[in-house]
Amino acid sequence: MKPLLVVAGIVEKNGEILISQRKANGQRALKWEFPGGKVEKGETPEEALERELMEELDIRTKTGRIFDAKLHGYPEGEVLVLFYRSSLVSGLPRAIDVNGFRFVKPEELLRYDFAPADVEVAERPKMLCGNAPARAEKDEKTDKSARNMYD
Repeated sequence: MKPLLVVAGIVEKNGEILISQRKANGQRALKWEFPGGKVEKGETPEEALERELMEELDIRTKTGRIFDAKLHGYPEGEVLVLFYRSSLVSGLPRAIDVNGFRFVKPEELLRYDFAPADVEVAERPKMLCGNAPARAEKDEKTDKSARNMYD
């Protein structure tokens, strides 16, 4: 069975990273995460991320390069999370389909109770802001592999 394809945005503003808190009902209730969600049939991961950020937080974003990819097993099944750098284009975040949100200094991320699939990315605060390189050597390969899995 293929893992569920999920996208997450690393949105930076003034040296802080946007994180959101899951709703109280549902899986991983009240855990913090990099905002995003499931890729729907017929969407590219980039389109899905921009749609999810609009639906959950009422912000328009532009999806940049892939930052990392994590395969994580949960009791209900595996998820493949593609983490993208995302730029805020317009809007101020509002908690529409999340319990809450915050802009947080990267070094303070681990003060929050993150969903397990997001923890490894949160553990690399120096890589999250500014022009710090992503895992560039894996960007194209990871992106192509993820797309091919779901074509």
